[in-house]
Amino acid sequence: MRPPTPWELFRQRVGAWLKRMVLKLVRGMQGYPVGGEILFWLLVVAAVSFIAFWIFRFVTHFDRMNTLAPARFVAPSRSWQEWLRAARQAADRGESREAVHAAYWAGIVRLQEIGALPKDRSKTPREYLRIATQPSPSGIAPNPSYREPLAGLTTRLERIWYANRTPGANDFRDSLLQLEALGCRLE
Repeated sequence: MRPPTPWELFRQRVGAWLKRMVLKLVRGMQGYPVGGEILFWLLVVAAVSFIAFWIFRFVTHFDRMNTLAPARFVAPSRSWQEWLRAARQAADRGESREAVHAAYWAGIVRLQEIGALPKDRSKTPREYLRIATQPSPSGIAPNPSYREPLAGLTTRLERIWYANRTPGANDFRDSLLQLEALGCRLE
């Protein structure tokens, strides 16, 4: 046997105080039957709400999207040649921002076609860059020769498309050079 610890003493005091407060409330409600009934129904509603909340959390806790099997093949909406054609058409119209965007996707689709990237359109530009340049558990072996051109395309896309910066005179030309380094025939 040992004396109670300070924590145990504190818990006992808090418990005794709560018990006194509840008894005081119940004794005070004896003189007011309508107030007691209101308090009773408030407690019932609170208890039912608490139980409903936990049931709702339990039911929605499981993410149903994770139970769906991932698709084995997601076909790109355009080939890299179509993306390149769209990039050139945008550049001819003077839409450099759109041209850089289409050039980036031409590079991504090209790398997907040769198996350097997974055929998954849900990846961000940085995720594509990481997959193409670092070993991954998915079994896709990185190719160091893709690092520089893809990093250039990604940085340019982020600067022009996402950061909404004005494209420079050489941005589209540099994108074409990087596409060529990725194996896209520019003819």
